[in-house]
Amino acid sequence: MSNPILLTGATGVVGTALRERLATRSYTALTHRTPLLGVDTVTGDITAPRFGLDETAYIQLVEDTRCVLHCAANTSLNADPAVLADDNACGTRHAIELANDADAPLIHVSTAFVEAIDRAENRGARLNYAESKLVGERLVTDRARRWTIVRPSIVIGDSSDGHIAGYQGLFRLAELVRDGRLPFFPCGPDSRVDIIAQDVVAATLAHLSRVALERGDTGHDLVWLTSGATAPRVWEVIEAFLDAPRSTGEPRPHTPRFIDRDQYERLIRPAFLSELDPSLARRIDNLFTHVAPYVSIVDPFPDATTIGDYQPAVTDPLLQLNRSLDHWVRVGAAARPREEAIVHA
Repeated sequence: MSNPILLTGATGVVGTALRERLATRSYTALTHRTPLLGVDTVTGDITAPRFGLDETAYIQLVEDTRCVLHCAANTSLNADPAVLADDNACGTRHAIELANDADAPLIHVSTAFVEAIDRAENRGARLNYAESKLVGERLVTDRARRWTIVRPSIVIGDSSDGHIAGYQGLFRLAELVRDGRLPFFPCGPDSRVDIIAQDVVAATLAHLSRVALERGDTGHDLVWLTSGATAPRVWEVIEAFLDAPRSTGEPRPHTPRFIDRDQYERLIRPAFLSELDPSLARRIDNLFTHVAPYVSIVDPFPDATTIGDYQPAVTDPLLQLNRSLDHWVRVGAAARPREEAIVHA
């Protein structure tokens, strides 16, 4: 194959967008089960040593690889911490081992929310996904020889037309708001929802991989891909959910009431949820318990990192969200979002 880039997570949200930016013969995709049409593919398991490959296949992959783009991740926010550790920490460990065996730079896709774990507003919250990614980051800095950690925030649809490989938890939240089934939201209205368009993430990763191939490393240990100070407020995002196109005559629900997490835990959870349909109660509790910390940032994340003379094209995130919502509505929200996954895969 002799393709210089190894791409893990090639069928996820970020990986799919990235494949639109990479020349077909520049990369080999590592997939779990099914080869990609028209793309050199290796099927393996990121949680297994040597990705589960036999010795001959692994040695060939090592010889061909000059840069590892590690995008594979389990993004289920309510998954068992042990499962997240296996997928995200063990998967990262094996990506590091291959990069080191190949003497190749590693570009590791983490999440901006590792920075939110110890924030005051998240005291008592369960950020299992972010914590598993933080373990992955520490493995990278401890074990990889040459590395770059990339921290995107919530990845939404393409900035041009809103298309995306899979509708994740932000759209599930939008669905509950638009259906009038979320009467309250557990944060202040002026908290921020940091979002980033998938093509901005993909273009930046493609740029970093080109630099790594040319120079042997990217020249950056840490790259933020975030809206930062331009991230929209929660109330703006909720209004965008409500204002997205809907069927003629379909009423516009009321805006949810904003409450703090303490009110939810003391008053709403024990009393209100017990009166709801059990399935809906579980969905709401899951969103409040696992998703809320990812959509209620008090202090903005750092702005997107400038990489030499390259500046990630982060412009008007609220407009980009509106395009994503319009696309979601146009396809009939038929590809129902996974309610537990809100970041990327």
